[in-house]
Amino acid sequence: MCKYIITNKINKLLVNKKFIFSLAFLLMFCAAPLLAQERRISLEGTSFTIGELFKEIENQTDIRITNRSIYLNRHEVIGEVIGDITSPEMVRDAVDQMLAGTDFIYQSSTTYTLITIERRNEHGEHVTEQVFVDASTGRIVRIDDVFGQSVSLEGRDVLISDMLVGQVLSGDAYSYHSSGAYTVITAVVDNTERRVFVDMNTGQVLTTEGMVQRMEEIQHTQRKQRTHRIVADMVLPAWGIKTNLLYDATATFNLAVEFRTGEKTSLEIPFNYNPFTFSNNRKWKHFLVQPEFRYWTRETFDGHFFGLHGHYAIYNVGNLPKPFSPYMQKHRFQGWLAGAGVSYGHRWNFNHRWAMEATVGVGYAYLSYDKFDCGKCGEFLSSHTKNYFGPTKVGLSLIYGLGGRSATPAPAPMPAPAPVLPLPAPPVVVEVYHPTFTASFVTPPVEEVKVREEIGSLFLEFAVNSSTITPSFRNNTSELQKIYNQLDEAIRDPNTNITGVSIIGHASIEGTYAHNLALSERRATSLKEHLRIRYSLPANLFNVRGAGEDWVTLDSLVAASNMPERFQILEIIRGTGIFDGRERQLMDLAGGNPYRRMKDEFFPALRRVDYTLHYTIPPFTVETAKEVFRTRPGNLSLNEMFLIAQTYTPGSPEYNELFETAARLFPDNDIANLNAAAAALDRNDAVTAARHLDRVREHNAVYWNNMGILQYLQGDKSAAAESFRRSGEAGTSNAEGLNRHLQSL
Repeated sequence: MCKYIITNKINKLLVNKKFIFSLAFLLMFCAAPLLAQERRISLEGTSFTIGELFKEIENQTDIRITNRSIYLNRHEVIGEVIGDITSPEMVRDAVDQMLAGTDFIYQSSTTYTLITIERRNEHGEHVTEQVFVDASTGRIVRIDDVFGQSVSLEGRDVLISDMLVGQVLSGDAYSYHSSGAYTVITAVVDNTERRVFVDMNTGQVLTTEGMVQRMEEIQHTQRKQRTHRIVADMVLPAWGIKTNLLYDATATFNLAVEFRTGEKTSLEIPFNYNPFTFSNNRKWKHFLVQPEFRYWTRETFDGHFFGLHGHYAIYNVGNLPKPFSPYMQKHRFQGWLAGAGVSYGHRWNFNHRWAMEATVGVGYAYLSYDKFDCGKCGEFLSSHTKNYFGPTKVGLSLIYGLGGRSATPAPAPMPAPAPVLPLPAPPVVVEVYHPTFTASFVTPPVEEVKVREEIGSLFLEFAVNSSTITPSFRNNTSELQKIYNQLDEAIRDPNTNITGVSIIGHASIEGTYAHNLALSERRATSLKEHLRIRYSLPANLFNVRGAGEDWVTLDSLVAASNMPERFQILEIIRGTGIFDGRERQLMDLAGGNPYRRMKDEFFPALRRVDYTLHYTIPPFTVETAKEVFRTRPGNLSLNEMFLIAQTYTPGSPEYNELFETAARLFPDNDIANLNAAAAALDRNDAVTAARHLDRVREHNAVYWNNMGILQYLQGDKSAAAESFRRSGEAGTSNAEGLNRHLQSL
């Protein structure tokens, strides 16, 4: 493969680098079809936008361009046109212009076109990404197009530049990892991972014998140079406990806990306590806490770090020995201090548990203390404060780590100047079994007679002390339309048999209780008569009663309000009986202002009529149920929706919609949620499956089997194994698949 030499045949393209890669892809996809048609794309004017270019290509050819890039601005002016644009030259030169001065490398051969970007990732590591395009078709190349259906490439003389690297194409998952000396290409075929090794120095696919020979050569070179390199996996802890040996030497109890807070940060919280008085009343009694936030230059808990700490202590010190000054030997000081400082330190890891750390810090402390003579009951002399700048921390700590994750420490410096190639993985096919789990569905029981009900509330307005419904009065027309719509639909539906209408009247609290009770019943009866006459319904179809004053709704409205007196109002409502002067106390509260506000804002909501329409629906055949599902899915039973789902392909949009609708119409039904979760698991939708399983109340065998699949998708394989165990026979095959997967690892 040779590097393509740039030739500038059109003016420099004014392209934002953010969408260079996206535009390059689109132009290369267009290259071959335009070449085949031998057409020229004519553009009027001296400049054009990306969108105008795409539009003219679509208008003048049969090519359709689909762009989903968030970086590609179709309104960007990308250049000036000199005459017509000849398709292949325009594409080639456009790519040259766009890649000029960027981090992209453009190469071409008679077989493939390769675009490469070299960059550094978030860890500062150098990475290379490549995409191959078939020069004859202008399409991205699949690995199977290069090597055929077999992924076993041993013994084939194929250059690495002819391979697809780092792309996921055509539904086949391929990945690569490069150490600089070797590239490993991994493909998943029939639930099995297969790997192929490529020598990056020669670009050749290695045979098993070639890999073994190369390993022997590397080992021989290492022995000859008398060098030895150990690349080991070390488990750096998630947290650790430590003791400062220097504090231990002063008979000070000390213990610190340090937690990992990020890839390069941690938080240390140390405690120090000395309660002792030594001979001659010598003492350095104190309690000190000194939390510190640390930044590690390499990785948390490895190597150098810088810290920012604060400190607080209470102390009682006196008769201190040399090297302290005679002044501190002759006096005792008792008080407290607080301050902050910075520190530097280094940590040495002996193994995955034990480590040593040295640190030193400087900073500021504010001291407040009383000064005494140095005797046991020395005389109080004076009180002082002091601003201190100087050393604030010193430590040599022994550490024991707990928890952790895998990490690879940086290699030790090589004594020999020549670099040593890393040892490649053994050139064998690694087969990792990926299980296919079976989610559990439950067939819902058959409903011989489907009993349904629809509930609503009407906020009808009446004249004072009147119970007669006037449809044209204020907002009554729109309120009555609510129940009209439901009754009209039920009566028109030949499958609906209305079995009853329940009506309950409510009243606001002003007036006597007996008056409001009678008024609420009259208003409920008035709605009954209105509906009976309008729809010619029999009187025995109705069940009517009055509920009187609606204190429950008033309580909830007040609790949700921002009234300053709401707590006093609630105390009266909840603590005073209706017949013990409750309303009078509300009227007297704060001069009656809260009562008048409630009368204007809340009382209208208390004057309402609640209703429930009761009806039954006969069972349906599957074909009839399909039609009902599109119009009134609430008329179907869970069993009927389950049977409809069996007529569709599992995982199809119709199949998924049925189970999701069933869970929406029956949100508290365990079977509906178990089946909706199973359908979601079959399409690997862990978020939806978790939402439905959270609603299941009875944790039976089906629940545990589906929960096991969910936990596997979430990455918790140990929890999945336990759930499959609890599911018993329902999860036997899934448990076997999981065990096989774990063993293959």
